[in-house]
Amino acid sequence: MADSASSVTGLISGIDYRALVDAIIASEHQPADAAQTQIDLATSRKTAVQAYRGLLDTLRGAFDALRKGTGLDAVAATVNGTGVGGRSLLGATASSTAQQGTYEIEVVSLARAAKLGSTSVADPATALGYAGDFTLNGVTLSVTATDTLNDIRDRINATNTGLTPSRVSATILSVAPGDNRLILTSTVGGSAGIEHTDASGGVLASLGLTGGSEILVAGADAQIEIDGIPITRTTNDIADAIAGVTLSLQNAEPGTTVTVEVKRDAQAALDAAKTFVEAYNATVKFLKDQQTAGASPPPLYGDSTLRMSRALLSQGIVGMIVGDVAVPTTGSTAGFSISKTGELSVDESKFTAAYAADFDNLRALLTAGTGGATLDTALTSLLETNTGSLDVKTTGLDSQIFRLQDRIDRIEARLEQRRAALLSRFSQMEATIGALQSQSSFLSSQSALFASTPKSSSQ
Repeated sequence: MADSASSVTGLISGIDYRALVDAIIASEHQPADAAQTQIDLATSRKTAVQAYRGLLDTLRGAFDALRKGTGLDAVAATVNGTGVGGRSLLGATASSTAQQGTYEIEVVSLARAAKLGSTSVADPATALGYAGDFTLNGVTLSVTATDTLNDIRDRINATNTGLTPSRVSATILSVAPGDNRLILTSTVGGSAGIEHTDASGGVLASLGLTGGSEILVAGADAQIEIDGIPITRTTNDIADAIAGVTLSLQNAEPGTTVTVEVKRDAQAALDAAKTFVEAYNATVKFLKDQQTAGASPPPLYGDSTLRMSRALLSQGIVGMIVGDVAVPTTGSTAGFSISKTGELSVDESKFTAAYAADFDNLRALLTAGTGGATLDTALTSLLETNTGSLDVKTTGLDSQIFRLQDRIDRIEARLEQRRAALLSRFSQMEATIGALQSQSSFLSSQSALFASTPKSSSQ
């Protein structure tokens, strides 16, 4: 059933009551419109605060790489020398725990994984009729007479899982039509190979996996010499010979020695410094943009938190460049400088020279200097969860948005009732006018009828 609002057309009175009600409601909706404008402004400010936080998070990460020394302490392992024809014999990577040093390394032999192959089976999907138990590296498997070669493959692979895997994987090699063979491969290298024995039923023997002829590839250990000391491992990735260094053996060439040099990574340190400079300048640009009015003020124009944070960030950078009395190296001698407009830069050659000639003092400047401490304090005061300036500001904006939206909701609920009441009144007025017009028409018709009736003449 249509409500009274839908019946207000003004066709009887000639007045557009719906447009009149819309105008009344629009006028009374102005406080809600003003609240929405405030919500839009608060939302844009919140978005800007979140963008600023993102820049500061990036700056914090870049600064931590210098402040905590991780960007300065990185080390690199370099392999000098190759084998015959320029082939690579090994690769080397170093972690931050590696100590500087030089090592002469000879790759005598590579580790190999053992591989076994069965005799030919015509159809891998046909029951073999073998029944019994066998072991692979100490793990027992059971086979029934109805098992196919596919079943045995799947059962072997199922044992290579969990906390005590068999360390053997199985595949089926289709050599030719009617010639299918079970291939067992050790998942680890080493001369131990694959221990395989029949426990009962002779299943392995029936498959031709005993007697020695089943060995396709014999397992072998990796053998290297480091500074003339023989070392044997079951893998070609050796991470426990030189502390903090992983050697990846690629080709064996007895009699050929290559040099692995482990030293501080100057390029990684320079990259860390450049990343910090880029992050700082991106932050400064945001602050400057927010403090430039232009034709339309940005969301955080005149914000006190931004003014305060820019002052603290600048104070920290200037302090780092000036340096500490107790630390001979300063930020300026290490190549850092700041322009009149507040942008930070680093001279790559100066930084690299300071890194090479005065590493300890450069590290002390960045990790323990008062300028860095000031910058660290500023970032903490801004980014601290819940209590930091940016979280406090975001919480305040969220609260403001919530209150304004609640006000809008209450205004619109009241105006919805008001609209319904106005339309109902106008509907009643329209009905009343219609009734009066009907009565008027009836009286007019009766009057006309009376006037047209002939009067009788007297005799």
